Amino acid sequence: MTNDEVVMLREHKMTALREAREAYRQSMLEPEQSELGSLFAGRRSKFQAAVKAAEAELRLFNLEHPRA
Repeated sequence: MTNDEVVMLREHKMTALREAREAYRQSMLEPEQSELGSLFAGRRSKFQAAVKAAEAELRLFNLEHPRA
């Protein structure tokens, strides 16, 4: 894999992480309504899991491809 490809993939993974964090942040701003509370909690849980997965993927990628 070329250096340019590594940089491009790292940027892609960082963008995915930023987007996951933003989606989670937006979910935290949604109002809690008693009848929809479990729905919002489920969505938040999924967004939080997506953030953790994106963080782990980026961390692993950076371990496998350290910056020069």
